[in-house]
Amino acid sequence: MSHHRLTRWLLAGCISLCGAVALPAVAVKIPRPPLNAPGALDWGTLNLSQDQIRRINLLRLDFQRMAIRLRSDIELRRIEIDKLMITASADSNRLRSLVKERSALTAQLEMSTLENFLSIKKLLTNDQLDKLPGARLLASP
Repeated sequence: MSHHRLTRWLLAGCISLCGAVALPAVAVKIPRPPLNAPGALDWGTLNLSQDQIRRINLLRLDFQRMAIRLRSDIELRRIEIDKLMITASADSNRLRSLVKERSALTAQLEMSTLENFLSIKKLLTNDQLDKLPGARLLASP
């Protein structure tokens, strides 16, 4: 599997794991894959215990809170960049700084998404892990 394809698969899996347990979704810019999309997870097939559902939901809520803040910060940087770009005397150093900040925030969000996925994955049994599409590719050494 190519690096780009693995990254796309990983992000789709993270979105599925992070947002599709038992609570309603929060509106976000990153769309969830359709339920019938390759790699989409049917949570019913995992037979999660009540404790697993509770712990996954807690992880998910903590992640959502943090992700909302990061997405807001990313969007605010984008707006500030756009505003500076259309001004006649745009400070190029400030623009570069804002782009770097936005990139760092985006990277932080992606890493947090991965860490959340890995935290959820730790809660699953080996039988449940075997039911995750491609999860064994991400198995820890």
